[in-house]
Amino acid sequence: MRRALELAARGGRDVRPNPQVGCVIVGPSGEVLGAGWHQHFGGPHAEVVALQDLEGVDLSAATLFVNLEPCSYHGKTPPCADLLVARGIGSVVVGTLDPNPRVAGRGVEHLRSNGIQVTTGVLEDDARILNAGFFRRMRAGRPYVRLKMAQSLDGRAAPAKGSSRWITCEASRRRVHQMRADADAILTGTGTVLADDPSLTVRHVRGESPLRLVLDRRGVIPPTARVLTDGHATEIIRGPDTGTEIDLAAALAAIRPEVLYLMVEAGPRLSSAMIQAGLVDELWVFTAPVVLGSGRASFEDPARETLEDALRGMTVHYEQVGVDMLTRITLQTP
Repeated sequence: MRRALELAARGGRDVRPNPQVGCVIVGPSGEVLGAGWHQHFGGPHAEVVALQDLEGVDLSAATLFVNLEPCSYHGKTPPCADLLVARGIGSVVVGTLDPNPRVAGRGVEHLRSNGIQVTTGVLEDDARILNAGFFRRMRAGRPYVRLKMAQSLDGRAAPAKGSSRWITCEASRRRVHQMRADADAILTGTGTVLADDPSLTVRHVRGESPLRLVLDRRGVIPPTARVLTDGHATEIIRGPDTGTEIDLAAALAAIRPEVLYLMVEAGPRLSSAMIQAGLVDELWVFTAPVVLGSGRASFEDPARETLEDALRGMTVHYEQVGVDMLTRITLQTP
């Protein structure tokens, strides 16, 4: 299964909005008979690729490992569950069931009803994390959200005078550009656009610049802003309006369905509102070894009176990036 997950990861952005899927077929003595992965959207699924050189081979004693439940409906390609039955696979090991309502256990049920032994839930957490965006989109109807923040050692997003630009080192800025390259869209607010006039494009690493989404309820972004004039795609979000602000949950639900991963690059106000609304899945905090002493706080959450009320992460990963410290916190799993 670990090998299937490794193969699946090779699909990367090329398979979106499909999930990343890898497949390994093992013979009765443990020998690898075939392997493959879903390589691009609209292309053959991993199971098809793994089986392509095994025509005529007796697979009744073979075991097929796949990180996501084989599909059971006809989309751009025929159902993989039907293919496995037709090719006489003896047993199938599945990482996790497919959250797509059109599958959701039907693929496994079809295999079992045709005499194939099926085991599910093998390295399930890893399988779900690999396709976190797909799971979040299918289960919650919104993208998987990674919120990026940059701050000083004393928790300031910006000094008392001046902008927050370049508070972190060059290595951190390159890492942020990689985050952009990995995202399908970037969300920001009017405050950031008016204060910093950012481009929010990918420049320091290889990769395509994602769609930019700007929350602008009152229509105050000037037509000369970089996000409107540099030729890259931008969409302005003006609602749904609650009467005093944009309904963030509804706005995220309305984002085009092919956006599986959303990166948020915004100021403390919008960032904190996203966290408070429970819409952030991962928090990426870049902390620079500088002390400002005063300035705008990184978080503007309402005060939490006790430790029991404090916001806590599920998992935390620390990484030094240049002279900065990157803290990656998972707030909720898909």
